[in-house]
Formats: sequence, structure tokens, C-alpha cells
Amino acid sequence: MSKEALDVENIISELKKVMEEIEPLLSKYREYRDMIKKLKLSRRDYIKQINEKIDKVVKNTDEIKKLKKEISYARVEIRLINDELHNIRKRLDEIREILSVRPTLNSRRLELAKKELQKLELEYETRDMDPKREKRLVERIKRLQSAIEEYERYHSSKREKGELIRKKNELIDRKKELIDKIEKLKTKLDELTEENNKLKEEASRLQKEKLEIDEKIAYIMGEIENLKAKMEPLANKRDEILSKFGIKNPNLSFKQLERIIRNRSELLERALRKYKKGKFTFEEFIILAKHGLI
Repeated sequence: MSKEALDVENIISELKKVMEEIEPLLSKYREYRDMIKKLKLSRRDYIKQINEKIDKVVKNTDEIKKLKKEISYARVEIRLINDELHNIRKRLDEIREILSVRPTLNSRRLELAKKELQKLELEYETRDMDPKREKRLVERIKRLQSAIEEYERYHSSKREKGELIRKKNELIDRKKELIDKIEKLKTKLDELTEENNKLKEEASRLQKEKLEIDEKIAYIMGEIENLKAKMEPLANKRDEILSKFGIKNPNLSFKQLERIIRNRSELLERALRKYKKGKFTFEEFIILAKHGLI
């Protein structure tokens, strides 16, 4: 720009050259910027999916721990039941031995034996008797006591046998319930373990794809920095040209900028001619000084 006149055509030509150089760079910059936006949206979606998989794995893992504890408790109970069943069967074998010998007394004779025993015991305690009589009496008392005990042991064992069989059946039923429960828990455990394996595989795949996106983002960000480095001197040159005409919006089209420059250059030319004639206003002086024309 000369102090004698504005070389508008050269200025516009220079601006056009700068804008022709910067425009494809800006276009590529916008393209990369849009790509970055889409990649970051995709990256957030991947992170969301990965977190969902991880949360589900954590939840399943907690459930797996609970199932394993339940299985462990059930197995402990089964072992205790087996021990109790072993003791019951052992006792039933003993009772079968007892019941294999029927008592000499029946219920009617039992009552007679008890009365006789009571009578003989009273006699033994209250009467004096010769040794032979006493010996016979003691032997009879012992036989009666033995017969009564035999009867009571036999029938007590029969009652105990019934109770033990009932208890054994209850334990067997409970053991079956526990075995069924363990099988169901193991099935659920296998399902959750399989689901976790699939979730981990999916999370691993998603993580790998997210890393690929990260690499793309890093690559494009590098390209953007390269573009910025190329655009910076061109943008500075463009802004320097536009600032001479007070244009602060560099995003206008070349045609729009050209029109503004031509309009403002005409104003400057008029002010310069008036200055040379010595007839100018203070505002015109300021404009000319601002644009380096005086």
C-alpha cells in the first residue's frame, strides 16, 4: 500500500492468492474436526458399552460367590446327614439283634410278673427266712426282673425302631432336596460363569476397537496440528491484509471481502485526495494515519 495511492488490485490479488491457499487447508481442517467429533461420540459409546459389560461381570461375580457358598453349605449339611444316617443304620442293626429274640412274657403275663415281683420283694424285705428259702427267693426275683427288663427292652426297641425309621426317611428326603438344590445351583453357576466369559470376551473386543479409535483420534489430531502450522502464516497474512481495511471477520467469502475492500478503498482514496489538497476532516486524517497513508 503506497502513501500516494492504494494498489487495490494487487491487494485483492494477494488476498485471493492467500485465500486460495488457505481454503483447501480449512476445508481439510473442518473435515478432520467433524471426523474427530464422530470418533469421540463413537468412543463414548464404546466406553459406555464396556462399563455396562464390566458392571454386569461384577454383579455376576458377586452372585457366583453367593452360589458357591450355598453349594458349600449344602454339601456340609449332606455330610452331617450322612453321618447321622450312618449312626441310625448302626443303631437299627443293634435293634434288629434285640428284636430277633422275642420276650418270654406277653402283656398279660407281664402284669402278673410285676405283681409277683412286688410281692416277693416285699416278702424279702420284711420276713425272716432260712438261707435256702432266701436264696430261692432272690433267684426268683432276679428271673422276674430279667424277664420284665427283657420285655421292656424289646418293646422300647420296637418304638425306637419306628422313630429311627421315621427320622431316617426324613433325612433321606432332606438329602434328596439338598442334592436337587446343589444341581440347580450348579446349573445357575455354570450359566453365570459362561455369561461372564462371554461378557469378558465382548468387553475385550470393545476395548480393542476403542483403542483403534484412540489411535485414529491421535493420528487425526496430529494431522490437525500440521494443518494449523500450515494455516497460521497464511491466516496471519490474510488478517494483516484485512486489518488494513478494518475487516475483523475473516470467515466471509472472497467476493464479500473483495466488495468491502473496494468500497473502503474508495473512501480512503477520496480522503487521500482531500488530504493532498489540504482540505480534510479530523476523522479523515485518523483514517489515513491508521492505514499508513500519511
